[in-house]
Amino acid sequence: MTATNPIDPGRHRLTKRAIVIGVGRSTMGEEPLRSAERDADRVRKLLRGERADVELSPDQPWSVYTVIASDDIDPQTGKQVGSKDHLTAAFGMWWQSSHREDPDNLHLLIYFAGHATPVAGGEVVLLAVDDQWMSLSELAERMIKSTARNVTVILDCCHAAELNEQLWSRLAIPATSRSTRGRAVLAACAADKASYAFGDVGGLFTTVVLNGLGADPTVRGKVSARSLVDYVAEKWPTAMPTYAEGQEPALMTTFQIGDDIPLVEIRRSAAEPRPLAVGSAPRKIEAATSVEGPLGNIRAERTSGGVRILEVARATGELHPWPGQVNLAPSERLLAITTSLDGSTAWLAVSDQGGTHVVRVRRRNGAQRYAVDGVAAATRGRFGGAGERDLLVLETASGAEQHVRVRTLRPLEGTGTPA
Repeated sequence: MTATNPIDPGRHRLTKRAIVIGVGRSTMGEEPLRSAERDADRVRKLLRGERADVELSPDQPWSVYTVIASDDIDPQTGKQVGSKDHLTAAFGMWWQSSHREDPDNLHLLIYFAGHATPVAGGEVVLLAVDDQWMSLSELAERMIKSTARNVTVILDCCHAAELNEQLWSRLAIPATSRSTRGRAVLAACAADKASYAFGDVGGLFTTVVLNGLGADPTVRGKVSARSLVDYVAEKWPTAMPTYAEGQEPALMTTFQIGDDIPLVEIRRSAAEPRPLAVGSAPRKIEAATSVEGPLGNIRAERTSGGVRILEVARATGELHPWPGQVNLAPSERLLAITTSLDGSTAWLAVSDQGGTHVVRVRRRNGAQRYAVDGVAAATRGRFGGAGERDLLVLETASGAEQHVRVRTLRPLEGTGTPA
């Protein structure tokens, strides 16, 4: 690639344009994705600086064009919002208007959450509400031909990494690679895999991406596409819940020095997260012992009689308690918690001198204990592990780790408790 002059944000006004698309509904036989439209709204709010917990620098703001599928008719096109005709028209208008800007200072971001499906000829196509919309080969071609200095694409859909493969195949052509500027793709999964969501909380991949863009309270300063790729690669192994096996993001960048324009700049006076609240009421901490799920969407807190489970609304930080509580002995230590993909079931790891157990808690149907054989008294634990999602990783007082496959655990008779 040919070198280009680095951008000095203090001397040049960057033009940052994003299109954010969420299509969770479909008339083509696909299961509804409750999370897709919510995820698009979460991304929109962060880029526009509308999240109370993420303070963005007012310099170089994003202009965000949002398409969230609904039953409404778009007044400009006369088409249903999220339909093929509407998406084609909306994307085309956004693309053309964006490319009227100075290309040396232009940064584009494309976000899509929804369905994608393989079709004849080996193509993968993003789906509109009513029809096939854009193939990933067409999107790769647009990324190559765009004159924008930077183009970043984030796909939270099945088969997402087909875009990476399409883009790499085009960059392998010498004339193309010499003329292409900074490009980045953050794809939720491999080309032959599925992308998962956490019930109503949102897509797993989008949640980690948003954390890297500032929802994680430890993230500060400028976040570029390159540093976001690094963040997702680092955090993903421990962010995946236990039962979402096989999903591995595919991440790529072609940025040269000076081309990696910051996506956002986070301003924080402290690294501590803001306090969480239960509804609009002050939050009560009934015991010092508490644990949080890998994605921060579930908490467990000790009470005088056991444990209560609290679901965390990521957009607002509010805590919503599950009905009842889980009975634990006073001597039992709370180690870790995670949830199922649909958010209906939680797994707690607990331990005392009598042994280590996993407690499966259904939101409305009670709890069941499972024995963890061979671990007398674990002192620490976490769900998940690099490359192995169906794991409970336990640490003993000596510091030794033991990996337990959750699905193989033995249920204990007579341990059903109300929850």
